[in-house]
Amino acid sequence: MPANDYVKRMHIFPMEDFYDWKDLAKDPCSWVDSVAASHRTEIYNSGRIVITRIKHPAGLVLDKPGA
Repeated sequence: MPANDYVKRMHIFPMEDFYDWKDLAKDPCSWVDSVAASHRTEIYNSGRIVITRIKHPAGLVLDKPGA
């Protein structure tokens, strides 16, 4: 994938309300990328991070265990 193909690349932004993170006070909180809505990132209190591709082909991208 070309480095300049911005829409097809996954982006993570700071955990602030204007970036549309959901459930910041819950476990996990989550965010769906705002450019193409193709990935969901979930962050757990334990430090676990799960990134899932929600558009075709759907599937797990990353499951990093917490402490």
